[in-house]
Amino acid sequence: MSHFTIPEAFARGIRGESGTDGDEWLERLPKLVEETLTGWDLTPTGDVMHGYLAIVVTAHDADATYAVKFTRPGPRADEEAAALSAWSGNGAARLFKSRLEAGALLLERLDARRTLSVLPIEEAIDVAGSLLRRLAVAPPQGIESLEERVRSWIEQWTRAFEDCGRPFPRRLLDAAIDLSRQLAPLADRLLVDEDLHYDNVLAGTREPWSVIDPKVVVGDVEYGIAPLFWNRSEENRFDERLDGIVQAAGLRPGHARSWLLVRTIDLWLWAIPLGFTEYAGTCATLIEWLDSLS
Repeated sequence: MSHFTIPEAFARGIRGESGTDGDEWLERLPKLVEETLTGWDLTPTGDVMHGYLAIVVTAHDADATYAVKFTRPGPRADEEAAALSAWSGNGAARLFKSRLEAGALLLERLDARRTLSVLPIEEAIDVAGSLLRRLAVAPPQGIESLEERVRSWIEQWTRAFEDCGRPFPRRLLDAAIDLSRQLAPLADRLLVDEDLHYDNVLAGTREPWSVIDPKVVVGDVEYGIAPLFWNRSEENRFDERLDGIVQAAGLRPGHARSWLLVRTIDLWLWAIPLGFTEYAGTCATLIEWLDSLS
């Protein structure tokens, strides 16, 4: 695939995330793509798509067309492969094979032009909630637990809160810390996609909708609902959204509200130093709504 060209927007994202390590991987990427496609006896169609940190090359053999995803090798790629293997196509894109040393995954081809974002919010919530529950299976080994995650978060939050100039009332930070300490040690041992949002669910033929690009953790299913509020937040209707997700996924309402508050505080403190004012504004709106429920 000598004609393979790395999209510049993708290269900027990799460099911004990974610095010189990212540059080294980008230099090797055309060869990795060529070696992987050759090794899997695939012919590229010429279609190349990308997100912020992954690139997808469409390729085919005599039987089917596939999406071949490439990300920098490492724990994130390993965990995605482990999660997709655990789900075995049940609610998520089917993984046929992987080449983890190259960060390559051979995936079921889905319709990237049709995501849950095209559906009215109430329909999208119903689909997403059902998928969230279907993906809550026994986890493979090596996935971080919520207890481990929260243990490192609390110290980071306290430092970030001060560094960011105390951007919201201290009682909200204290509430997030208290809820984390209460919930994390008792959390369920289930595989949870913590990045399930409307653009990460694509239409397909084998199943109507399938999840892509999972980021996973072991814990309560309720932990996974936050991106369904952060995204399409301009449509508001948070009460209906919460009720719909709880019903579709069979969640505990109190746990759902609590984990949503925790994750929104975490997102808020992450967004401010990076200058992501839109995220910070969304967090402020969500926290105000959650605060009104208490």
